[in-house]
Amino acid sequence: VEEMITHRGMVYMRTARPATAVIYDNDEEFKIGGSKVHRVQGTGDRVQEKNQKNSTLNPNPHALIIATGVCVHEALAAQKTLAGDGITATVIDCYSIKPIDQETILKESRGVSAVITVEDHWSEGGLGDAVLDALFSAGNSISVIPAKAGIHESKSPQTLMMDPRLRGDDKIKRVPPIYKLAVREMPRSGKPQELMDWAGISTSAIIKKVKEIIAQ
Repeated sequence: VEEMITHRGMVYMRTARPATAVIYDNDEEFKIGGSKVHRVQGTGDRVQEKNQKNSTLNPNPHALIIATGVCVHEALAAQKTLAGDGITATVIDCYSIKPIDQETILKESRGVSAVITVEDHWSEGGLGDAVLDALFSAGNSISVIPAKAGIHESKSPQTLMMDPRLRGDDKIKRVPPIYKLAVREMPRSGKPQELMDWAGISTSAIIKKVKEIIAQ
């Protein structure tokens, strides 16, 4: 809110209705265009990365989970459970979607088996698409694997090669396949957790997707 007050230009904040646990201290700074990186130690305890440019924790995680809003809590819970099963995942709290923290997303996507975006939002025009654009605009070849086949998506990976910036093999940098977990059907009535499970954006859905990817 403080950043929004001092920012010159249009700003928008989306808030959640469910009661959620407090993740950050009151003095935590949230710069517009920034993000927060959360990793796990060998003990399974979560550690927020304060210096994102010089990380030494989990240099080779199995998956990168990028979430926003209430789904950050689901992602962190999944991260903890996966760590107990010997699967490491880095979680990015992408609290700013436009502008998005492209630098951190590019850095954290290197070396993982897959990138998973999780959002309490329709599958088009939200976090997932913003992450795709951040990776693609940096000159990457991207495979998009939707959670469910839709009208404009294929069940098989799609390699996006239309941008003229990707002409020539020397300009192509491949990134891990990207899975979008998002709302894909008209929502219905129910308790918050029931709806998260129904939409496939809950802790259990994230765990299931990561394990499916690792098993491939």
